[in-house]
Amino acid sequence: MGYFFSFLIAIMLAIFTAWIQYYSWFKKERVKFESKEEDIALSLINEISELSHMRVHKQREQVWNLKSKKYNQEVEQEYRKAVVLWNEKIGGFMSKLDYSFSRQEVSFFEDVIQNKFYTIHSEMILRQRSNTSSIHLSQLELELNLLSSELVFFIRRLMGKVRRKDYSTLSLNKEVSFSNRSKLTCEYLFLRLFGLD
Repeated sequence: MGYFFSFLIAIMLAIFTAWIQYYSWFKKERVKFESKEEDIALSLINEISELSHMRVHKQREQVWNLKSKKYNQEVEQEYRKAVVLWNEKIGGFMSKLDYSFSRQEVSFFEDVIQNKFYTIHSEMILRQRSNTSSIHLSQLELELNLLSSELVFFIRRLMGKVRRKDYSTLSLNKEVSFSNRSKLTCEYLFLRLFGLD
């Protein structure tokens, strides 16, 4: 009888030790995963911030160029390069915003940020080609200032989400609710039951 209890205690200790090791490994892997997801989100924010502010700056320089009595072709070429670079990256930005943040952020980026870039660009082209833009150049400059402010708020909002760990569509902060039941694993629920998450 004594051997049976010793054997049973040894089995229970082995199972408990294996579970502790698994839990420790799981925590380490989760920290690595969260760190990687945070790096992806921060890298995206940084890239959007740099390129969008560069485009605003080049667009503003082109507006000043259009206002000037001495038109500078080099300024126009620099602006065109900025537009091409932006247009090459915009699809990737939207895909990455959807992955790291949400469809709402993609919609805001497309409907507000990109739409304003496009509208201002179109008015500048009309002005340059036929001098018949419906918006005065001073108004375009004001629109660029407003766009720059919206970009700052957009970037701040994304940074706030990273700070709150409210990024990644893979849900790092798992909330137990009916709507996200597909993201909850048995292991997670078991750990959550004992407050070990």
